Amino acid sequence: MPTESKSIICQHNQKIEECQECNALLPTSLWARLNRPRFQPEPSTYHVTALTGCLTKAYFERTTPTNEAFSSAWAKLRGTMIHYMVRSLGWSELAVKTKFELDGETITITGHVDAFEPETATVYDLKTTRFAKWQADKGHIPRDSHIAQVQCYATMLEQYGISVNRLVLVYADDKELIPKEAPLGNRRQWMIERATILHRALKASKLPPPEAGSSCKYCPFDEQCPRTPKIATLAEAIR
Repeated sequence: MPTESKSIICQHNQKIEECQECNALLPTSLWARLNRPRFQPEPSTYHVTALTGCLTKAYFERTTPTNEAFSSAWAKLRGTMIHYMVRSLGWSELAVKTKFELDGETITITGHVDAFEPETATVYDLKTTRFAKWQADKGHIPRDSHIAQVQCYATMLEQYGISVNRLVLVYADDKELIPKEAPLGNRRQWMIERATILHRALKASKLPPPEAGSSCKYCPFDEQCPRTPKIATLAEAIR
């Protein structure tokens, strides 16, 4: 299975590491950091975030070179920096994983829990966003994919013998911290089913069915996505 490569396209419509204007005052090490993915894909290993989003996008991320706008890459790095900042306040990221057998292979699902508070048995997951209060007022958060993600983390923690009593999603922008409680739920079988679909699609070099959602508006693979008219209509309505 091939691995994708990514190029960041600057405001001058060039690859950012090759743009003379972008490199005139800023170091190339900055662009290298922007280009570095947080999680390096590994064979037969899938991160929870790949399973909770559109599986077609997860497939493209593994197989298709992309051109990403600087604003998108910067937003991701800014979110990562906020995660690092919050860790300095006492949060400690926990790496978790679960495995299952599929077609004679061992499939691994990995995740990173932003924080776990033993006293209340609470899992916290930080989401950096924009206009957090507006989204909360409009009922746009918590998002279904975020609820699924934090439920997956709780499920994986419980496989380590760690009981979880509460799930909290914390939405952060430059002005607000808005916590939203999510319902408890066991996601083990759901994770296995999603990972099975993605793994078999990659092995067969066959796209899984597209899944429309709010992220369609920002998807870097919008032009490659073979959406049906029904899915395209739904995606437009979500925009």
